[in-house]
Amino acid sequence: STGRVYAVDAATGKLRWEADVGPAHKQMEKAKEAALASRAGLADLPNMEASPVVADGVLVVPTYQGATDLGLAGYDPATGKRLWELPAVTPNKGAPALWRHAGKTYVLAGSVAGTLRLIDPKAGTVVWELGGLGVQWELL
Repeated sequence: STGRVYAVDAATGKLRWEADVGPAHKQMEKAKEAALASRAGLADLPNMEASPVVADGVLVVPTYQGATDLGLAGYDPATGKRLWELPAVTPNKGAPALWRHAGKTYVLAGSVAGTLRLIDPKAGTVVWELGGLGVQWELL
């Protein structure tokens, strides 16, 4: 509910690291505080329906920056270090898909703007994009 990413050791349950998703984190913290103070509950918080994925050893997380299309950021799962960020590449609902080809895993992200992108998760770069596909709100 506050735009944070946590890595927990599966064997011990201990927190290994935590990070925030960027500027949206502060907005989400303020919205949570206001909702709790007004006793309105958390229903009025921004939609945070996109999910993280792991692709080719990189944790790919939505940044929650953007109105309908969100950015994605890549993190090193061992350290929590942010490796890269791409703006406005995935819809605010669901998660990008994984696509495996020639021994490598890529991130395949559609957008509300109607563009499909193949993203190299190691480099955080768009390998190719195809526009004009129409609105894509959900999972591919």
